[in-house]
Amino acid sequence: MKKTIITGLLITILLAITSIIIIKLCGRREIIESPKAFNHDELGINEYESPKASDYDELGINEYEYPNEFIMNDSLKRIVASLAFWYGDYDEGKAKTDEWKESFIARFIQNSMFSFDYLDELDQRNGGKVTVEQINYINYSITNTEIDYSDIVDEYIDCRDNASFLNHAFMDEYEYEIKGDHVIVTGIVDVEYQGSVDVDQYDIVADLIKNPYSCFDGYSIVSVKSAKIAQ
Repeated sequence: MKKTIITGLLITILLAITSIIIIKLCGRREIIESPKAFNHDELGINEYESPKASDYDELGINEYEYPNEFIMNDSLKRIVASLAFWYGDYDEGKAKTDEWKESFIARFIQNSMFSFDYLDELDQRNGGKVTVEQINYINYSITNTEIDYSDIVDEYIDCRDNASFLNHAFMDEYEYEIKGDHVIVTGIVDVEYQGSVDVDQYDIVADLIKNPYSCFDGYSIVSVKSAKIAQ
């Protein structure tokens, strides 16, 4: 009699455990198969896609691989020096003004006294033609701000159809401090004038930020502050 009761209890327990397992498996299957389980809107999750200034593949731009030590090449030093000279205290607000586009093309694309590696490549490869997409990309590389030049550039401009501003800004010696994705650069900018032996000097502080698709060593310029050194 006792054996019969025990056997019955064991069978009941086994049936209960089996039912629980089946229920859990069915529930798991329903979760996996149900698209509602992965509905980001219902979960309050927004999918994010990093913004791009342009199609980097079509422009032939690869993601920059940063070296272990921060080093400014000539192109990056030239653009920092030129921003310091042309704009004094530069920040992204300057790049969003109506005057910026015209001055940008004149000073950085069609200036016989200024160039950089990427522009030199375009000049050699395309016979001086710089498309509006490439201008947009250069602007983004410098400013980390997306601006469309299609309203003032019809397909392309010729960087060889240039003019001279009769001056040249450059920077040799500099110091830097790394702060996360930012690099704070301090240095002295020299400005030479064509036909003159005079040189103006400016103390500058530049805030650079990592931009892995920038043609300037993988950095864009957040701001530059400059002060002329009294002679």
